[in-house]
Amino acid sequence: MQYIHYMPYGELWKNQQRTPYNERFKFTGKERDEESGYDFFGARYYTSAASIWLSPDPLSDKYPQISSYAYCAWNPLKYVDPDGREWKDMDGNIIKDHSNIKAYIFYNKKDFSPQTHKMYSVLEKKYGKGTVALSDVCTKEEFQQDWQNMASQEIREVNINHHGNNQTIILNSSNKNPQYLTSTGDRLTNVLQNKAMNIQDLGLPIGTISNARLNLHTCKSNSKTQHTLIGSKLTLMQAFYNIFPFKEVKGSSAGVSYNRFTLQPEPQFFWQSWDYLRR
Repeated sequence: MQYIHYMPYGELWKNQQRTPYNERFKFTGKERDEESGYDFFGARYYTSAASIWLSPDPLSDKYPQISSYAYCAWNPLKYVDPDGREWKDMDGNIIKDHSNIKAYIFYNKKDFSPQTHKMYSVLEKKYGKGTVALSDVCTKEEFQQDWQNMASQEIREVNINHHGNNQTIILNSSNKNPQYLTSTGDRLTNVLQNKAMNIQDLGLPIGTISNARLNLHTCKSNSKTQHTLIGSKLTLMQAFYNIFPFKEVKGSSAGVSYNRFTLQPEPQFFWQSWDYLRR
C-alpha cells in the first residue's frame, strides 16, 4: 500500500493504478490555486511542475548575494517565508515574531504618518513595548497579503487609517494606478465604478481576531446616505462585521478629520459619535 505524508516540492504524484495525490496544501504547506494550478505564496506563485518560481522575490534587491528565484536563502529547513512580505515597527525594523503583537495599523503613509505614529505611541503605552505593527502598503494585493499575515493569537485591535467613503477604502489615489477596496461585492467602487478588490476576497488573517476590535478611521464608513449603496448594499462597517469574526467593529456615519495641530491619535469630528457593531 502506497501513501504519502509530504511532497517536498509539492509536485503531483501518480502511479499506474492510482489517481493524483490531491492534498490541497503543497510546498511548505501553501494551498494550490485550483484555477491556475500554481501554489500561492502571497507575493508570488510557485509551479511544482518545474519546481521553480514564476517571478522573482519582490524583496530580492535587499539580498543581492542570493538568487532572486531562491526560497528562504536556499535553506527551507531552517527558515520560513509566510508570504514574501514584512510587517514593521515604527523604526522600520522587520517584525518576524508576531506572538507579542496586540495591535496592527494599516495607514496612508503620505497623508497620515504623523497621526499614525502618535497612535503607535499611545498603543505601546496601552499594551507595552513591541506590541504594535505597521503596514503602509498602497496596493490591494499588498494589503491582502498583510491582512492575512496578521499572525498574532492575541490581537486586540486593528486600525485602518485611510481615505474612503461609505463603500470604498482608498489605498492609493494615483491617477496612473489607483487602488481600492470595496464592500459592493462587485469588484467596483460605488462612485466612479473603478476596479477594486472585494473585502470578501481579503481572506481571514492567520491570527485570532475574535477578541479584537476593528477601527475604521475612514470617512463615513457607515453612512447610508453619503453615496448610493450599490451591489451588496452594505457599508464598509457592515461588510467587515458580516465577513470577519471581529468582536467589535467601529465606524462612523460622519466625515472624520485628524487635528493637524494636536496630532490626536484618532480622527475627530464635532457633530457625530462613533458607530459600533458588537457580537
